[in-house]
Amino acid sequence: MNRFSTKRTARGLSAGAAVLLLVAACGGDADQTEEGGAAGPVTITLQEWIAIPDTPLGEVIKKFEQQNPDINVELAPQIPFGEEYDTRMQTQLGAGTAPTIFRMNDDFLGSFSQEGVLKDLSEYTEGLDKSQYVEALYDFGTQEDGTYTAWTVGVQPRVIFYNKDMFAEAGVDLPPTEYTDEGWRWEDFLATAEALTVPGQRWGATVYQDTGYEQTWSINNGSETGIFSEDGTEFTLSEPEAAEGLQWVVDMTCEHRVQPPWSELQQDDAEISLFASGRVAMVEAAFSNNAQLQNVVTDFEYDIAPIPGNVAQVNEGSLYLYVIPESTPQAEADAAWKLLEYMGGEEAATIFAEGGFFVPLNRTAAKAIQPEPGVSPQNMALLSEAAEHSISPNFPPENASLARQLYRPQLDAAYNCEQSVQEVLSRVKDQVDNALAQG
Repeated sequence: MNRFSTKRTARGLSAGAAVLLLVAACGGDADQTEEGGAAGPVTITLQEWIAIPDTPLGEVIKKFEQQNPDINVELAPQIPFGEEYDTRMQTQLGAGTAPTIFRMNDDFLGSFSQEGVLKDLSEYTEGLDKSQYVEALYDFGTQEDGTYTAWTVGVQPRVIFYNKDMFAEAGVDLPPTEYTDEGWRWEDFLATAEALTVPGQRWGATVYQDTGYEQTWSINNGSETGIFSEDGTEFTLSEPEAAEGLQWVVDMTCEHRVQPPWSELQQDDAEISLFASGRVAMVEAAFSNNAQLQNVVTDFEYDIAPIPGNVAQVNEGSLYLYVIPESTPQAEADAAWKLLEYMGGEEAATIFAEGGFFVPLNRTAAKAIQPEPGVSPQNMALLSEAAEHSISPNFPPENASLARQLYRPQLDAAYNCEQSVQEVLSRVKDQVDNALAQG
């Protein structure tokens, strides 16, 4: 089945997890002959938080090894995403068993790049034809000092999932199939949600349960930086353009009554359950949720549409990001880069695309994502367009998780229609700025 098979969520990250993910690495040297030359294949180890066997990633690794018999790729035991991943990684690093390549939570890239513990990949990327890659994904690894410390092989863009049957029942025009705001601006989205809402039976849409909505809707409302300033040292979500973007979403509940009240959304994946049960007609979510939806939606057709536009029309994407520790021996680092470059190339990226793993870095391969006949969603071509409009927050050098632990609970007062978003965020701004300064 053509589906995205993994889910990355911001839930569960803690300040402790951020502290635990200290990146330094030790790698074993390749076997050496008495003369000092390599005695056999170079072995590299890949650490992931997803299961790799029997996935497109597993297939890519097999093909890579077939084409590169001088490189062996070993899979480290899977560690679930979140604090356990961070803790186990720290343990491995302390024991001198760090992997050659590991997937990194993009929240932490800036801080560990500043620490100088990630290998600068510029020596490998020099001369690459950047035009073959999705620009937003390729550029994410670039740091302020000019180093290039991470390779992004793919993204899970955010989209609007919608119940096609409900649109037909209500006589409402379907959203655009292309990434455009023509007929799909904020006011159009609200009008559609109002038309789909049936008081006491269903709501037209839900947005604010998606943790990526803060950056997406603040930037789309004209904020230049979203949650944090460009250098990550200041909390800018409290600025008028950003706060007003969030308030617009909150008003879908508090003023227009087309979104479920916050009390209905406190269980994990509540928005997905409400959508699958027919109690919500549209939901904003990362496309990685599609794997779950295909398992739980049984009695209606659904499809995907772009995030509605306003001043801008972008979406916060969830990245597949890999790094090589700075301390990795050169031979292993060279072999590791060879694998990463292959993962970003057209052959491997087509495997990722055709397998529905994620939207790949390679532009040509991204267009290979196709729907499975008779299986929702059908508008898979939208995903490569959504990837081109993907953004990420400006992650602070330190304490991003602590900052979120300070301001997100305070937003409950706005979500429960007790205070405005501006009041809440202005009140907590000094605390958040102080937390960021502690880094």
